[in-house]
Amino acid sequence: MGMSKKKKKVNTPKPPKPSRVVNGIYGLLLFALAAIPVCITEMLDKGEDKWFLIRTVGPLLAVLLALYCLTKPLKLRRLDPLAVCSIGWIGVMLLSMIDAHNLGVSLVVLTRQIGLLGFFFVVRYFALQRSDILTMNILYVLVFMVFLTAVYGVFQHFGYDYIDWEINYEVPIDRGVSFMGHATFAASLLIMFLPIAFCLALSTPSKMIRVGLFVACLTMLYHLSFSGARVATVALFLSAGIGICVWIFTKLRDSEAENIGSIRRTAVVALVICAVMGSGFAYHAWQLKGSDLFGLTEGGMAQRIYAWDTANRMFQANPFNGVGVGHYEIISPEYWNVVESSRFVQFQRMLYQPHNDYLEAAAEMGILGVMCLLALVTFALTQSFALITKYNLLAIGMFTGILASCVDSFFIFAWQTAEPGLYFWTLLGIVSGLYARAQEEAVDG
Repeated sequence: MGMSKKKKKVNTPKPPKPSRVVNGIYGLLLFALAAIPVCITEMLDKGEDKWFLIRTVGPLLAVLLALYCLTKPLKLRRLDPLAVCSIGWIGVMLLSMIDAHNLGVSLVVLTRQIGLLGFFFVVRYFALQRSDILTMNILYVLVFMVFLTAVYGVFQHFGYDYIDWEINYEVPIDRGVSFMGHATFAASLLIMFLPIAFCLALSTPSKMIRVGLFVACLTMLYHLSFSGARVATVALFLSAGIGICVWIFTKLRDSEAENIGSIRRTAVVALVICAVMGSGFAYHAWQLKGSDLFGLTEGGMAQRIYAWDTANRMFQANPFNGVGVGHYEIISPEYWNVVESSRFVQFQRMLYQPHNDYLEAAAEMGILGVMCLLALVTFALTQSFALITKYNLLAIGMFTGILASCVDSFFIFAWQTAEPGLYFWTLLGIVSGLYARAQEEAVDG
């Protein structure tokens, strides 16, 4: 009489539970990401107190995590290109300080970047762990805080403000300066996380979370609509159009022949909606500023053009390692032409940054600086694009948000502002960690 064979259960090894130390560091990380953007006190000033926390908390978390890792068996892991460029960015800053006029000014910028790099590598560590919930929690905290930024901006738009900001006639509070004190930088944060929130809403299985994320998206869009941030608005919808094209490409590549027509129709509708909304939002942003199409009649735009010209002359005179990181403000008057000098005499006003992160990197850190920055954003985009195969809509959202921020940085210095800078580098840490993890999983089979 034959006996039925019982199938043996295959015990798949569960990932080890994180220790209390790691849980504590993770909790502190989430708390810091939530608390720093809303920290506005009189201890230092209404902007520098956030940088103080970034300078201290970021390296502290990184050191605690490094000390914990030293107690475990050493496992060497190759750094992905984005992580290498992040370290190289610090190296280029140090190189530019060799002939700098004022080391104190350079150290201010360097310590800020070290703080951001601390957050980058701590976030990267948790994204590397084989548990998606760690990464998702970080993303949800970031999206929620950007949503709060938009909510407070809406309150300010309707006349409710509880922060004693200095009066700025160019950027009034009713344009939603939020926790940043400047509507343009608030918009820089919105355009970075609107695509991520939208893609999270489309991909989450929970109806309650999906509704909450769509409400967050609408609130962010409403805040953006009255911020008057023209370049940020164009950057968002231009990047959204590219993101839709990426989605079309991936769907057509992976779909069967009978579904191609439906995908194309959906894509056309999505692109038309994006173009119509983008045109409407851009038109409204231009109206708020009372500007002509290219802003040629504005003093602000003229100043930008002159500042870019100055940065270009600084780069040509110091092509290798620039004038020193953080030195644009104190060195740029030496490179003014007659028009710029006369403008300063007439208006007693100058730009402390050239309002272009790429030109500023070239002026302050030379060819190595701008090449390192371009490599950094290139790898951020290519690695987030490479994650689409595994993470689909979430990766498309991260790709679109990073692209919007990169376009925005041609006309503003958002990455040198506390909140956008912190969240941008946190997002890069997620991309770096997920990419490195995907590479390890591919090798392990």
